[in-house]
Amino acid sequence: MVKPSTIAMSLGTLLAAALLLVPATTVRSAGPVLNPANGPWYETVPGAISWMNAHTASQKKAYQGLPGHLATITSAAESQFVVSQFPELANPALCLGGFQPDGNVEPSGGWQWVTGEVWSFTNWNSGEPNNVGGNESCLVSATGGRWNDGISTDLFAGYLVEYESPSATPPGTPANLSLTQLQRTSVSLTWVDLSSNETGFEVERRAEGGNYALIATTPANTTTYVDSGLQANVTYTYRVRAVNGSGASGYTGFAASKSHVDITFAAPLTYTLSAPTTELVAADFDGDGIMDIAVGAAPNLSVLFGQGDGTLSAPVNIPVADHVGNLVAADINGDGRPDIVVCDEHLGLIYVIRNLGQREFQFTGSYAVGSIPYGIVAADFNGDGRLDIAVSNDGSNNMCVLLNTGSGFAPAVFYQGGSNPSRLAVGDFVTD
Repeated sequence: MVKPSTIAMSLGTLLAAALLLVPATTVRSAGPVLNPANGPWYETVPGAISWMNAHTASQKKAYQGLPGHLATITSAAESQFVVSQFPELANPALCLGGFQPDGNVEPSGGWQWVTGEVWSFTNWNSGEPNNVGGNESCLVSATGGRWNDGISTDLFAGYLVEYESPSATPPGTPANLSLTQLQRTSVSLTWVDLSSNETGFEVERRAEGGNYALIATTPANTTTYVDSGLQANVTYTYRVRAVNGSGASGYTGFAASKSHVDITFAAPLTYTLSAPTTELVAADFDGDGIMDIAVGAAPNLSVLFGQGDGTLSAPVNIPVADHVGNLVAADINGDGRPDIVVCDEHLGLIYVIRNLGQREFQFTGSYAVGSIPYGIVAADFNGDGRLDIAVSNDGSNNMCVLLNTGSGFAPAVFYQGGSNPSRLAVGDFVTD
């Protein structure tokens, strides 16, 4: 069941709440009655109503220009006065202005007044609060004018309204602070207004490792705020409280978010190759932990080694053939170094270039595939621990697999590939 801190319930939710029998207590419409000791006026409002709806209804009432709220009984003297004026408080059950927000220790932890006044005086009935059923989180009157905890969506016999000057008490603590990331450096905050007498809301923020600082004061009845211009890749935490001329409420729970990293790229660098190219592959060919690039630039295979500062070395050219197409980097011979296998689209061959280490490479052979080999992938197709090769043949409308024998590749085995197959993907699609 929703706690009363979640006041912003939809009408549909309220109508869907479980309806219990209203206590058979006669509640008269009485008041308003002035308490000469501390100044506020009180009034009982009869009729079956949930605590949630009573809270909302009380805030819409006013008397002699004074706004209303569910009554807050903050002292023994105030309790004696209202019970003497309204005997129906001595029988269950009228809604009062106390609630327990979500996340507090049950059954007695974290109770608050809707006005934000200090919760110090209590008048619990014997054995209360007891949180029966695990969802009792609103305050109702009980036998002898004492208190019980109740379920905020159950129906009670009515409610007790208190009218007082907004400046007489601090505002109620807002609840349910939430945060939505809008852009890389901006967030939207929302909260629930539980007060009827605030003059505004103070929004505070702290960056990770820092202290909270006030960043905005919003007008009364505001429940949203957008914070923009945040630094990238920083975690920010927010909290909100209501304020008026009498003071400030408690803070909401906090909400936190990490702003996104701004990603930028340096200006492009240009490297000259032996011929125009559209095919390349990245791998750590020299084992220094920095990615390198292999490029097909007929009649060569060119390898440019990463320098660790975002630049590449001059190309190391390996003569291959007049036509160099797609290529794949794979450790063909199992020595821990990525070798390179290249397609020759004109001759229907693949070439194996062995990585000898120390930035040296060796052409070790060619293998016949289909017409216009285009796509090429490496994977262990037969589970023997060695990487095999698969090629899609655009010109012969098929694909083929070359199994790694440990000393080279076996002749290609062909499979029908549809019309003009160009790309390949490898995966265990049948989970075997």
